[in-house]
Amino acid sequence: MTWDQALMLMVKLSGFKLIVRANRLGCDTEFAREAHDILIAHLDEFREDLDRLIALWNELLAEQDPDGADYAAYDLRDLRIRVEHFWLHNHHPYNVGGWRHADDAGSYRIADEHDYELFGAHHWVRDLADNELCGLRPILDQLAEETGLNIPAVVIYFRPDPDRPAARPMTPFDPDAPIPW
Repeated sequence: MTWDQALMLMVKLSGFKLIVRANRLGCDTEFAREAHDILIAHLDEFREDLDRLIALWNELLAEQDPDGADYAAYDLRDLRIRVEHFWLHNHHPYNVGGWRHADDAGSYRIADEHDYELFGAHHWVRDLADNELCGLRPILDQLAEETGLNIPAVVIYFRPDPDRPAARPMTPFDPDAPIPW
C-alpha cells in the first residue's frame, strides 16, 4: 500500500465514521448503540494506523542518514504488513457486537478478559438481523465494498462448561467476620 492509497483510504474511513455516527442517532436499543460505538473505535484505530503509515513514508523520504533510512524502511515494512494483513486481509471476526455471556437471569452482558471460564467454553455464532443493528448492516456492506475492510455482523455466544470449576471461587465478603490471622 502506497502513501496515496493510504490517504484515500483515510478519507473514506472518515466519511464512513460520519455515516455511522449519524446512523447511531436513530438506534433504539443499547445493543445497537454499542455496536455502532465499537465500529467507530475500530475505524479510528484503522485510521491511526494509516496515519502512522503516511508519517513513516514521509520520514523515509526525508531521511538523509543511510542507517536512519534503513530503520524507517524496516518500520514502514512492518506497518504495511500490519495494515494489509490485519486490517484488509483478516478473516477473524471483529468485536463489533461484543462478546456476550448469558447470566443466570437470561440477560446478556459483555464478557471481558476476566471471564476465564469462557475461553475453553463451547460457543456458537449467529448472524445478527438487520433490525438488531438498526441499519448498520448496509453500512458494513458498503464499507467492505469501498475499502476492503470486511466486518461480519455476527454475535458469538458462549456456554460455560458445567464440569469445569470456576477460575477463582470467591466467598462473599462479610464485614463482621473475624480476621483470620
